[in-house]
Amino acid sequence: MLFTKLRNFIIEILFPVFCLGCRKEGMVFCSDCLDKIEINNKPFCPVCKFRLANDRSFVAPAPQDDNLVVNFHRNCREKTNLKKLIAAVSYSDPLIKKLIDNYKYQFIRELNQPLSQLIIKSLNFPDVRHPGNYKEKQEINKKLPDLSKFIITAVPLHKRRLQWRGFNQSELLGEKIGQQLNIEFKDILKRNKKTDPQVKLSFEKRKINMEGAFVIKNGINLHKKIILLVDDVYTSGSTMNECAKILKTAGAKEVWGVVIAK
Repeated sequence: MLFTKLRNFIIEILFPVFCLGCRKEGMVFCSDCLDKIEINNKPFCPVCKFRLANDRSFVAPAPQDDNLVVNFHRNCREKTNLKKLIAAVSYSDPLIKKLIDNYKYQFIRELNQPLSQLIIKSLNFPDVRHPGNYKEKQEINKKLPDLSKFIITAVPLHKRRLQWRGFNQSELLGEKIGQQLNIEFKDILKRNKKTDPQVKLSFEKRKINMEGAFVIKNGINLHKKIILLVDDVYTSGSTMNECAKILKTAGAKEVWGVVIAK
């Protein structure tokens, strides 16, 4: 314990950490910069990517609201296995791109903390741990969905990519979100084949590239569960759609795409 503290102290002196936003010393991304980021507080259609009106995200919507959402994008819903897409922020923001690139390609694992906070804010989930009075907490509890119906999982990496990076960035995000929202995180999917990098492919080739790429791990039953499928960035949606298809064949009632940015 003492040796670890001494080692960390020496590392901090020799290699000080600066905020990727404001360059303040001491942390990789400070709370002041985090608070300045504009959050998307409504989900998006996974196909046309327009916002879904009258949907209160994670809080269970009233039945009439949910019908409006479904009817508004009826044609789109026939083209996707996702119920909705929750994207916390825009990837066009240079700071967001910088954070995600450092997380994925500079291997700064600590960024999973602020990045997961962006997603949690976007989910618009009432925080039952907020220090309010008893009546306030009772009102919050009335708005909560049945958490036992939800499971969080992540888009898996191929074993070679996992060895190269050393961690699955989406899995770390999912675990953090699950811890804070008190929802079970489960490692459900396995990458069945190595695929070409999606960024280099056209929309149609991305879909073909992902076909058959994922399988459900043995012994997992998702009967009537709502799955929050976590990834870092949503572009064409081919990866998430293929994952959602496999999750639904295993019994999942709904699959929601949950990402940092689109």
